[in-house]
Formats: sequence, C-alpha cells, structure tokens
Amino acid sequence: MKWSLLFLFLSLIGLPVTFAGILTDSTQQRRFQNLAMQMGLKAPKLKPEEYEVRIWQTVALKYGDAHLAYVLRKTKKRFTVAKYLIESNKDGFQYAIRVKPTAKITTALWDQLQKHYLLTLPNLSTVLEEVHTRQPKDSTWNEINNGEITVKARRSRRKRILVLDGEGYSFEVFGHNTYRSYGYSNPFSYIEAYPDSEELHQVTGILNGLSIIFRSDQIGR
Repeated sequence: MKWSLLFLFLSLIGLPVTFAGILTDSTQQRRFQNLAMQMGLKAPKLKPEEYEVRIWQTVALKYGDAHLAYVLRKTKKRFTVAKYLIESNKDGFQYAIRVKPTAKITTALWDQLQKHYLLTLPNLSTVLEEVHTRQPKDSTWNEINNGEITVKARRSRRKRILVLDGEGYSFEVFGHNTYRSYGYSNPFSYIEAYPDSEELHQVTGILNGLSIIFRSDQIGR
C-alpha cells in the first residue's frame, strides 16, 4: 500500500483524531536532546539572526526516537545542510551515518526554504482544525405543502482522514536564545486529502527540496 499507510475516511462530524508525533516544545526538546548528544550534535550557539533547524523523521513500527535527520545551520557567514541516517534497536541508539549532499549547497536553498515558512509553520493539528472549520456545515430549512410544515435537512459530506501508520516529521527551530517546534504526521498523505491547504504544500515543499540535494542521481552534477 502506498506509503505503507492505512487510511480511514470519516464523515462523522466531531470524531476525535489523535496525531502521533506532535508534541509541545518542551516535550519535544527533551525527546530529541539525548538523541542529538548521542549523535555528536552540540547545543547550538547562535548570534542574532542565526538559526539551526533540525528535522527528525520517525517511521512507525521501528525502534528509536528518529530514523533520519536533517540539520540546517544558517549563520551570517555560512549555510550548511547535513543528513543523518539513524540506526537503533531494542537496546536503544546504535549509530548515525552522516550523508554528504550530492548537490551544491548555496544560500539560494535557504531563501527557498524561507519562502516555505520553515521557521514559522504551525503544527499539523492547527492546520487540520482550520481545514475542517472551512468545510460546509449542515443546513436545515422549512417547506410548506398543503398547509403542513416540513423541516428538511442537508448533511454536508465533511471529509476527515485518520492516518494510522506511516511517518512523522518533527521540526526544531533554534535561534538566538529562542526555541520552538512543530510537527507534521504523514504530510504527503494529508495533502492528498486536503490539496487546498497552503501549510501542507509548504511543509512538503521543504521536505522535497531537502530530499533532492541528497539524491544519488545528482552525483557529479
């Protein structure tokens, strides 16, 4: 099945949905702090208008807090991007392999990511709440036939999607004395269900842009 996911489409209004992998800032920071130390990543020391963004990919039904990471660092002098493949087992973290980009890294990539609101995107839960709010609501009206009043109703077909399996992306944004985080569970699946969501287009644009610079077919270009 595509993306190894199971989709459940719901038309029931108000059905609760749980979004895995989306945590508060403090919880997420604690979750990945130990993993970052095991990988040899140091706590960022940044000047004003400098940033480090860590994107952690988690795959369902695998050991470990994360299985892939991108580390983007933008200082006044340099912009670097690194990719890590993370291996864990039932005993915990084992090792991480740093992968070099196969395309040249320039500040143009940073500018492109900024256009996708890399530093300021909201959580997926906020995005889906807005999407569902914009969907048409149920309506009722009265009809009079031969002196009898009949109340009729039209129930809108609100579409909600629950992804039960797949992958999640947790974003940590470090700045000068600042920290924030946000998360997206299965953005490539949700965008198929909600193609009008600007935020889903932005986050998938970020992930696609990073994936391209590590593609094996870019070697030598």
